[in-house]
Amino acid sequence: MNTSTGSIGSALTVLESHAIRKVSRDAGFDILFDRLGSVVGESSHAPLICAIWNSTNSGFIVALSMANVVHALESDIGQAINSARLPSASSEMAGAFHASDIFRLEALLKRAWQLSRSLPNALISRFEKALSEVSATEREVTVRQRIGQNLFREGLLALWGGRCAITGLDAPELLRASHAKPWADSSDIERLDVFNGLLLAAHWDAAFDSGLITISTSGHVVPSAALSDSTIEVLGLSEDLCIRLQPQHDPYLAWHRERVFKQS
Repeated sequence: MNTSTGSIGSALTVLESHAIRKVSRDAGFDILFDRLGSVVGESSHAPLICAIWNSTNSGFIVALSMANVVHALESDIGQAINSARLPSASSEMAGAFHASDIFRLEALLKRAWQLSRSLPNALISRFEKALSEVSATEREVTVRQRIGQNLFREGLLALWGGRCAITGLDAPELLRASHAKPWADSSDIERLDVFNGLLLAAHWDAAFDSGLITISTSGHVVPSAALSDSTIEVLGLSEDLCIRLQPQHDPYLAWHRERVFKQS
């Protein structure tokens, strides 16, 4: 997906508008209207707003309203287009991307919608809403933990695209949501912060949770001295095994290295 070029082109044709509306609905944007020569999408189930124009370089310009979603997408697909290229009346948009065709447009919108429901502020809101819907007698520690951990897992699945951060394994049944700073030591905000953890295959989750591996500031997987050479070999743990991190991971992984990781 080319994200570095493109500016607003000619008005959308009837067929283009129809196609955009269809993929927008499929991506989760169920409230659609025309504005400034674009199709604007909102969702009953997510806080994100999108606006889609024709691009002068073919394809589409997609503007998004949430800065944290834009930043997460930049980590995935590259630098956003300068928002100064957008019509002045769309100043509430945080950033924009270029999608070269209708298929990439749909993929971009689906990813953005998922992220808007899963990044930290959105998960907190959904956690509070879920708690408000259970009876007072049910709002005990175990219920809060179950609701929170389910939301945290959903958030990590969205952030990591349903793949293990280390291996790329994409079978949901074999993936676990691993906290870097454990649930018991975290505030509600930290417990639901998707940057406080990693999506990992079950055996890597067990190793990370027990402190037998940690993640360096550069994203490299670091084994504990407590692991035998044969175990390291079976795991396929090498010096060049590295994962993609974002700056928001730093404080949580530092906590893991200092408090959970077994140095010896």
